[in-house]
Amino acid sequence: MDAHHPIAPHLLARPDGLMPVLLRMAEELWRRDCGSGLFGLVLIADPEAWTGYRVTRIHHATASIVLTAIDAVIEEVLDMAGHTRLSLAHFEAWTQINARP
Repeated sequence: MDAHHPIAPHLLARPDGLMPVLLRMAEELWRRDCGSGLFGLVLIADPEAWTGYRVTRIHHATASIVLTAIDAVIEEVLDMAGHTRLSLAHFEAWTQINARP
């Protein structure tokens, strides 16, 4: 898959797919917008995972907070791109815009 190919929803939701990346983005957006701390993500290295990591736990946030933050990330990425389909390029652009100095 190239960076501009739409991402299938099942790849976003898999703990060994893009979910670790999406959760980190959501965590950063939550911290940026709410000023509160981390979700307590537990990511383990997994050479078989698409991104090289698998998410195994979230310790310090409720499911509703995590889902709200994920929804906000997806909405922000789509608004920024002016598209209705997500691609890896959209996530890369969001990450570069929101990178800490």
